[in-house]
Order: sequence, then structure tokens, then C-alpha cells
Amino acid sequence: MNLHTLSKLGYILTFAVFLALFGLTVVIGIVGPRPWVYYPSRSSTDVIPIDGNWTISLDATKLNQRINVFAEITNRKGDVSLSTQVPFTFVSSVSGQKKGQSTYTLVSNTTQTRNFVCKKGQEFCDMTIVMNVPYIDYRSYQFNITTKDGLGKGFQSIKYSISVMNSSFTQFELWFRFFFLVTTVVVIILYAVKLRGFEWKDWAIEQRWVAFLLFGLLGYNNPLFPLTVLLDGMIWPFLDQVMLASFLVLLMFFWIIMFDGIRTEPQLQTFKTFYLPKLIMLALFWIAAVVIFVYIEFSQIRNPGVDVYSQPVFLVFYIVMILLLVIYLFWLFYVVFRAISSRNAMPYLSLRLRFFGVFTLLVLVVVIGGVIFGVIGPVSNNAAQLLSFISLLNLYVYTLGFIYFPSKDVIGRAKNSGMVTLQDLDESAAEMDERPNPAVALGQHSAAAPPASSFGGFGRPASAAPGNAPISSTPSSSWRSEPPTPSSGPAPIRINFDGLDEDDEDAHL
Repeated sequence: MNLHTLSKLGYILTFAVFLALFGLTVVIGIVGPRPWVYYPSRSSTDVIPIDGNWTISLDATKLNQRINVFAEITNRKGDVSLSTQVPFTFVSSVSGQKKGQSTYTLVSNTTQTRNFVCKKGQEFCDMTIVMNVPYIDYRSYQFNITTKDGLGKGFQSIKYSISVMNSSFTQFELWFRFFFLVTTVVVIILYAVKLRGFEWKDWAIEQRWVAFLLFGLLGYNNPLFPLTVLLDGMIWPFLDQVMLASFLVLLMFFWIIMFDGIRTEPQLQTFKTFYLPKLIMLALFWIAAVVIFVYIEFSQIRNPGVDVYSQPVFLVFYIVMILLLVIYLFWLFYVVFRAISSRNAMPYLSLRLRFFGVFTLLVLVVVIGGVIFGVIGPVSNNAAQLLSFISLLNLYVYTLGFIYFPSKDVIGRAKNSGMVTLQDLDESAAEMDERPNPAVALGQHSAAAPPASSFGGFGRPASAAPGNAPISSTPSSSWRSEPPTPSSGPAPIRINFDGLDEDDEDAHL
């Protein structure tokens, strides 16, 4: 793999390109369109009495994606407390109208409670979402909102505002999702071409799981996302949430399998003992994540005024997801510690851990932090947040695919033969350490050359032993000066063992 043949300069250039592309997407997100448009503007000071009735009509298109209604309560004068949380009860009605059709009432006189944080010295208490329409299904909407108990708490006035997703931001998101979708397809094709001459059983564990990640990345980039924006029906938002949760769980499964699998012998990686426990834990995590995402989306579609985050269903599954996440993190730290402690037992293990561990650390922190703090989800606060997160995961998988490509030497010499696996490299390096020095063997006529083994279906290439003397791959009772008869079959593959004598050339006769 390129992992074993890249020089230090090659690794530096790989990371530099990754960071440069990631930085470029962040910059594009910063200068990109703002995601929300407010009516009236955020700087407006129009207020109404706390018990007044607020009504607004709004035209919307599919490109607006969602609507939020905010409330800001004018703070009490002379409040001596530094910070206080005040609950308010709102009564709301929402109706929608499609083109050429009569008005349809979504919810009528629904009651919900919202908590406002009021701090000393602020003109308004913190802005709070009163209603949330996560899916545009009508051409126009009408909102009617009032409070029930504002005057009795000493507050005099309130300000409402409404925000819709910017249509320019939606087009920005569509184009970049399409770009990453097409790029993922191209990378999958290149990956398949690079490995087309090798049997699946001979792929390294990294190469197998990167293949799964690339196909999971297709779901994460969601080729159905334009249908979510343009077509009616709740099935499209549902599929979007399922594919998002599925890719994140696949990524978590990949991490724990990689750290545990690169130190475990392939014969010990049975489904029952190696894969099944991890699969059960992450399957439960996937169920909890899908239920949470889907429950939030569908609850707000049915009732834009519902406080989803205080519902028992949400709280139960959220607690379950957090507990499973904690178990996963402890398990992951355990297998990482075991892998680090075994790095000297197997050739190349230290190199594989250094690259994969350091490169994965950043992505791991961002993804886990996003799940805990709600950064990962259907709504982005700004274009930089959206684009940087999408590009981070895509570039991460692309870079892994490049690092785990077969090296040029192997591709050029393996013609429909077996793949040179990392296990074979480990065994070959161990055999070379055990072989006697040829200079000593020449003085001992009873010494025998080591027998040849094989990579898949052809002979193992002869390797240079310590002392820069060639070793015959043909069994012999003693060392001879005359050349042996050339063997038939495919030419042996050149293997570059990092850390060994790189100047030694492969000896084959």
C-alpha cells in the first residue's frame, strides 16, 4: 500500500493537501450566502404588548426549506437578579395554503411553554424559538400567536420575528452536495480500478473497510437530497435523516474495527467474537439516533409549536444514546491502548497506528462533539459550519482511500494474482529476522536454505537477508556458487520493507 512506500515528504504533502482543501471549504463557507433571512430584520425594535395578538402571513417556496418563529421579551426594569429563567405560555395557530386551493389549518390554539433566560442589564431576554416548521409544504403560511400569563409576571412587552432559510443558501448546499457526490463516485471508480486485479480475500483490513466507507459516503452525500427540497411528502426528510445517522454509525464502527483489527490475527476475527459485540452496541446506537432525528422532524411537521426536547420519548432515547456513546468511547480507548501496546510485536503495526491514529483524532473529536452538542443535524447556523463538516468527512475518506491504494510496484507486477497482504508482509519480515547470515552459512555445509512460501497462488519473492547477500528461493541442502534453474510462473512482487535494508534489491532467480 502507499502507506508503506510513501516517503516523509509524501506524507507531508498528503496532509498539506488535505488541510489546504479543508481550509478552502471553510473560506468558501465564510464568504457564502447567509442561511437565514429575518422578517422583520433583527435590528427592528417593533414591540407589542405582552398579551397582544401577533399575526403574520408569509409566502414561501420549497427552496426556503424551513421556518422559525422567535420571541424576545422586554426585560423587567430594576431586576436585581443576575440571571433568571422565566417560563411563558403561548397559544398558537398555524394555517397554510397551496396554490389555487383553500386554506388548511395545521394546528389550532395549541398551547406550549417556553423558558426565557433574562439577564440583568439586557434590554431583551434571550431570543427563543416559539414555533418551528421543518418542512415547507404550502405556498403561504399564516401564524397567530399570543401569550397567556405575561402581565402577571411583571413583563410589559414582547417582540416577534420570523426567519426562513435563504433560497440562495439552499442552492449553495445543493451544488456542493452534488459536487461531493460526483467526487465520491469518481473516487469509488478509481479505487475499484486500483484493486481490480486482487481477490477480496487478499485485501488488507484497511482496504476492505475503506471500500465500505466510500459507499456509505454516497448515502451521506444523499443523492436524494434535491427530492427532499423539491417534492412533497415526509418520506424524503425521513430518508435524509436515516442516511445521515447510518453513515455516522458506520464511521464509528470503522474506527473501532480498525484499531482492534490491525493488531488481531485474521483467523481470530470471527463474526461471533470479533464483530457481533461491536455490531450489537452500534446497532442500538443507530436505532436511538434514528428515532431522535426522525422524532424531532416528524413531531415538528405535525405540530410546529411542540417543544420536542421536553417530550419523554426524546429524553429516553437521548439518554440511551449518550450512555451508548460513553460505552463506545471507553471501548475505543481500550482497543487503542491495546494496539499501542502491541506496536512492537508486528512489523508495520507502529506505522499503521501512527498514521491512522493521528489522522483520525481530529475527525473523531469533531464527530463525537457534533453528536453531543447538536452540531450534526438538518440545520446549520452558517454556511461555514455546513460546508466544513461535509468537506471534513468527505476529505477524510478520500485521503484514507489514497493512503490505502496498492503501491505502484505491486500494481505493476501483480497480474490477476493474489494481493500482497499486510499479514504476508509481517510473516516475511519475521522470516527474514530468523534467517541465518549467509556469510556464516557458507562456512557450514550442513546449513540449509529456508524453504519458499507463497503469496496467494504464486511463489513468495526472495528477500535480501542481513549482510547484503542473496538467498535462493529454491530449497537446497547447502549454498552453491552455480546458478539454479530459473523457475516458471509469474514474476515475484517487489516488496519495500520500511525499517529494513532498503538498498537491498530483491533476489530472484
